[in-house]
Formats: sequence, C-alpha cells, structure tokens
Amino acid sequence: MLEILEQRDHTRYPLPVISASEELCIVEAMEEGEVAGHAIFTYTPECVRVYACTADALALFDGIARTVLFKAALKGIHRGEFLCQDDRLQKLKLTDEHGICADIDAVLNGCQGCRHAEN
Repeated sequence: MLEILEQRDHTRYPLPVISASEELCIVEAMEEGEVAGHAIFTYTPECVRVYACTADALALFDGIARTVLFKAALKGIHRGEFLCQDDRLQKLKLTDEHGICADIDAVLNGCQGCRHAEN
C-alpha cells in the first residue's frame, strides 16, 4: 500500500539554505516499507517552494507534487514555486515553463466536474 507521509527526520536529505521565516518540510512516499520518492519544500505565508520532488513513476511523481500543493492549500497558500527542474511538472500541467504554480486551487480543482462531462 502506498502512503505519502510527513518525514520529521531531516537528516537523511541534503537540505536547502532557507530563511528563518520559512518552515521546512519533507514528505516521503512509502511503498512496502521502502521510500519510493520524496519532496523537500518550505512554506512562507505567500508561497510554497519545492526544492526537490523525486519519484521514478509519473503517477507517483504527480501524487507527491499534488500532496505538497494540497498541504499548502490547507494553510491558505495559493502559489507554488518548483525550484527543482523537471519536465514532468509541465507535462502534468502543475506549473508553467518557469516552475510556477500561480493558482494552487485551480490546479487541485482542475478536473472538478469531469465525471459530469458529456462523452
């Protein structure tokens, strides 16, 4: 079973240099007791900044990135900046070509009503 959980032990990853006003967080995707991917990110009142987002499978990468955005939305943050360069972010329509997610709510609700769409 796949779980994406917050990791409180920050010693296993190289960490970015951040300002005192940022809150550092790590989430890990755990599959059968093994880490299958992770994200390192910070919060400010205006933005979530993602420094690393890793996973081999596209669906897992998407799940980890969306988890970070969802956690930010729960804090009332509406903008995301992915500082990690990965073409999959644009392919998944999570960011623009500069790694910016200008409206987290729009990304998370992008398929709202899809099940009601006509075929």
